[in-house]
Amino acid sequence: MWKVRGTPSRNHKRHWLVEQKLLHFVDRFHQYVMDRVFHNSWLELCKGMSAAGSLDEVIEVHEAYLLSIQRQCFVVPDKLWALIASRIKNILELALDFYTIQQTLSSGGATLAIKAS
Repeated sequence: MWKVRGTPSRNHKRHWLVEQKLLHFVDRFHQYVMDRVFHNSWLELCKGMSAAGSLDEVIEVHEAYLLSIQRQCFVVPDKLWALIASRIKNILELALDFYTIQQTLSSGGATLAIKAS
């Protein structure tokens, strides 16, 4: 059973604040991946491909492109990047759980099961 702390309007404000912070994080992370990672890396790949004079150079440019994307998306086997990736994954999972709970509560609580963490 939910414990009621404070007035309903105060609880609503807290709910709204958490929702907005999660939405902001997800939006900023999406913007980072699209603008900083994919767009900039794609421009570098195109620039490198046009400057490549041999097949070996094309392969080298492509490998650099893949490594750059992996590093910027936190999927390289490095302890620091793995830690950052796990934190980001936890926050994204929290956002999904929050959405699931919100949908469950808005539909009367009977249609969706809430995943116990």
